[in-house]
Amino acid sequence: ASSLHNCFVPHGPDAETFYKELERPDGPKKIDGTMAFMFESSRVYQASPFALKNPALDKEYWKCWQGLKVNFKRKK
Repeated sequence: ASSLHNCFVPHGPDAETFYKELERPDGPKKIDGTMAFMFESSRVYQASPFALKNPALDKEYWKCWQGLKVNFKRKK
């Protein structure tokens, strides 16, 4: 699997994975037999019309982060 992230675009695990790992009593778990690549850029990319009309586009992808709560407190 691979993903490409624009400059200044937040990214990370979905809400379910994030909270599941926080509750793991034995700490982080190494996952074998898989490989993922995440590419980040200092440039801002824009999706092409072809990509936006492609049936493989996951239009619901953004919803996987909706369960995340604010985990940091702002200093005053």
